[in-house]
Amino acid sequence: MQHYARTNPWTCRCPDLRIRSLTARFSLTLLLSTVVPLLVVGWIGLRLLRDGLERVTLPGLENRAMLMAAEVNGLLNQFDRDLSNWSPLAQRAAGLGGDVQDFEDYLLHSTRDFHANYQLVLLIDSNGVVLGDVWSRGGDNLSLSEQSALTPEEVGTEPWFQTLQAGAVPIWSGRHLSPYLHRDTAKETRDPSDYSLSLAFGLPQPDGSRAALLALMRWQRVQDIIDEEGRAKAAENDLDLPGAEAFICTEGGEVLAHSDRQQYHRRLDPEDGLGGLLSGSVNPISYVSMEGRDRHAASVLLEDNLAGFAWRTCISAPDAELFALVDATERVLFLVTGLFVGTLLVWSVLASRRILRPVRMLAAATKMVAQGDLTARVTTKGKDELADLGRAFNDMAEDLSESRDQLRDAERQAAWAEMARQVAHEIKNPLTPMRMSAQLMLKAQRDGDSRLGELIDRTGRTVLEQADALARIAADFRSFAGPPERRLEDLSPTDLLADVSVDFVAVGSGGESRVVIENRADGVVLRVDRMEIRRVFMNLIQNALEASGDRGQVTVVAEAREGRVRFSVHDEGAGVPEDVRAHLFEPYFTTRSSGTGLGLAISRRSVEDHGGSIGLLESCAGNTTFFFELPTLG
Repeated sequence: MQHYARTNPWTCRCPDLRIRSLTARFSLTLLLSTVVPLLVVGWIGLRLLRDGLERVTLPGLENRAMLMAAEVNGLLNQFDRDLSNWSPLAQRAAGLGGDVQDFEDYLLHSTRDFHANYQLVLLIDSNGVVLGDVWSRGGDNLSLSEQSALTPEEVGTEPWFQTLQAGAVPIWSGRHLSPYLHRDTAKETRDPSDYSLSLAFGLPQPDGSRAALLALMRWQRVQDIIDEEGRAKAAENDLDLPGAEAFICTEGGEVLAHSDRQQYHRRLDPEDGLGGLLSGSVNPISYVSMEGRDRHAASVLLEDNLAGFAWRTCISAPDAELFALVDATERVLFLVTGLFVGTLLVWSVLASRRILRPVRMLAAATKMVAQGDLTARVTTKGKDELADLGRAFNDMAEDLSESRDQLRDAERQAAWAEMARQVAHEIKNPLTPMRMSAQLMLKAQRDGDSRLGELIDRTGRTVLEQADALARIAADFRSFAGPPERRLEDLSPTDLLADVSVDFVAVGSGGESRVVIENRADGVVLRVDRMEIRRVFMNLIQNALEASGDRGQVTVVAEAREGRVRFSVHDEGAGVPEDVRAHLFEPYFTTRSSGTGLGLAISRRSVEDHGGSIGLLESCAGNTTFFFELPTLG
């Protein structure tokens, strides 16, 4: 019977991850014992280096934020000092009979950095009337007519002026678009030169009233501090921080000045990580930017400044630049580790091959011995354990060779003895009735028995029948001893079944044929030896007829399958016992009192020599089926 491989759909098809190669195991062991500890130590070293850099770098960020806060506070203090110095002259100019022109000339020609720091200064009397306006050189790119149109004639209704009249301290205004410099104060601009800081000073008069001095300082000066901080921070400690950012924001998160002009009007969002800068006086944080980059930042609150502004100066830098040294060290570590691993792998492969060469030679010799070549030997050199193993293998192979020769002699003698016993036993069975018939005939002749003619006739038939039995016995032993010369022909199943019909034409007492033939294999061709396959049919059908009894029926069926033809022989006997089935095709095995026990063994060899298979398909009371299959042509 041909067995077809079937795939179990529930069987796991996971790849076999076991490492069978000793070279791979040796290399893996070396890697695990050397590279893994190296990587662990390197990783710990990198963590320690990063932590050390954080302890150095983050305080550096905080110091730069503090320095920037100090510079902004210094600028506001300078602004306050300038107006304090101008106040006496402005007070006289705003009084009765004061000379406003002298005040204006003083600001334009005698005040240091006036044009660089200020945009516009207004001198206002106690009634809110603008007595004088001092524009810096360039007038912020405004023409004289534009300056004249924007300069107010009186400011008495302005809230800051009314607050000064009530005697309040100097009034500061944060970053804004001044209506005295811009027609559209609601526009959105990212140009720092458009923005101003303002400070209003009250000027007490002899009559108890208050005049006022209003100065608009350039917001660009604050932006210069931000830009300078970015350049100074990049140069300090030789750090290359092109991605650093410096900015000022309110406690509400509104960005007032930024090293990136596009960030003007931005509001810090807690979701982008910078929201953590808005709490505490000094608070270094780490966060992920909106671009997905890891960064560190620090902020400082402007405390105790004269203006009272709740501003924060902030510094932010990408981790890739802050920890460039760690990253470079990490790359070097990985490169060194890669070179080390590569060198180790090459060395381990070469070393393991040299070590395992004797093992492979031993495995190859073992395979040759397993295949029956007991002349295989291994070359042994040295005095190590593998050499001892090789010598032991050679001794074992030598012993096996001697044992095999002895076993062959013993098996050959046992086979001849068994053959002689079987032949003697089988020949004795036909000779017994022949001897008895001959003795009976001789006795009748001596006694002058009148039945001598009948006895001679019966003795002749007995001799002929037993001679046929002896011929069959001889044929069986000859067939089992070696296959005959085959004459292969291209035949159809119909041709083979026709031989079956010729050989088994006997009918039972009821007039019906005991052998029924069903051909379901039309259109295929077999290449077989006709007489050999005919003998297979005869063995199977004869056994089936004997099993079915006198009135039982035997059915022979031919069926075409994929590339094969199956011939089945069904009988109506009592079935084959379970303990007998495993021995059915063994030589000399039989359950009958007559026969050599070689019929099924010869049939199996004939079918298998034709490339087919034979076996017991099923067996139970009233239904036993033997089959054999043969390959088709094409």
